[in-house]
Amino acid sequence: MNSSSTQEKNSRFNGDINTAVIERAWVEKDNAIADDDDYVELRSRVIDANGNAVEGVTVSASWGGAAQHLGSTRTDADGISTHRFKSKVAGANSMSLRTYINGTYGPYNYLNPVFIADNSSAARAAKTACRPRLAAASG
Repeated sequence: MNSSSTQEKNSRFNGDINTAVIERAWVEKDNAIADDDDYVELRSRVIDANGNAVEGVTVSASWGGAAQHLGSTRTDADGISTHRFKSKVAGANSMSLRTYINGTYGPYNYLNPVFIADNSSAARAAKTACRPRLAAASG
C-alpha cells in the first residue's frame, strides 16, 4: 500500500523592517462628537521596499490642540496601525503619523480629522453668538 501525506503550513512572511515606510495614512473614523467620549480613528499601512506588509513597527502620532491620544500602537500582521483620539473641543485637528524604527523617525504623514460639537455645545454657542447689538444712530 502506497501512502503519502501532505501537511499544510500556514506561514506568514513579514516584510523587511529596515526598509519599512508608511505607504498610506487615512482617517478611518471622522466627525467624532467633542464630548471626551467619542473618538476619531487614524490608520496607516506600513510596507517594506518590496511592498510587503511589516508587522511590529511602532507608528508614532503627533497632534495639536486639545485632542487626547488613547495609546500608542504597533502595526499588526497586515502592516496596519490604529490610533484613536478624543477631545472636548470641536474643530479640525492637525495630526501626523510616522514610523519609529531602530531609534529613527520616518517622514511625517499629515491628517486633519474633525471633532464636531454635540447638540448642547452647539446650542450654547449659538445663543452666545446671536445676541443682537443695539447701535444708536446719530443724525
